[in-house]
Amino acid sequence: MRTELSSPATANFPSLSESQSKETPTGWLFNSYVDSQNQLGAIVRNYFTCKLNSKDESITSDQLEVTMK
Repeated sequence: MRTELSSPATANFPSLSESQSKETPTGWLFNSYVDSQNQLGAIVRNYFTCKLNSKDESITSDQLEVTMK
């Protein structure tokens, strides 16, 4: 997800307690946001959904799906 931001080094994610999470039959669904600078240097908020397709304790990158809104 950081690669989709104009300035990934400035990314500031909230704590997990500030994000919404929901257990699904295939894993977990997280809704959250990231604050980062845009190309003009202004801080903007981008909302995203992260879908984790696993019930196991181990997670691999191919089990994650992130969608920017």
